[in-house]
Amino acid sequence: KDLKKGSKTPNFGRVPEDAFKELGEGSIDMEPIITAAGEVRVSHCHVEQDHSPDPLKSIVQSMNYLEEL
Repeated sequence: KDLKKGSKTPNFGRVPEDAFKELGEGSIDMEPIITAAGEVRVSHCHVEQDHSPDPLKSIVQSMNYLEEL
């Protein structure tokens, strides 16, 4: 889960529809996190997408980002 650049910590249930972003689109640099996880042999990672207008599109976009790393 990530937040749109410039978003403040949300009050859950009262956030703009576009506050949460797919992996690679938000303010957190995910590449070093995923790289470190691989180095210590993390076997599973979970992607959580809150308040997505199209959940399937969001997960496909996040998976594509992960596959490109």
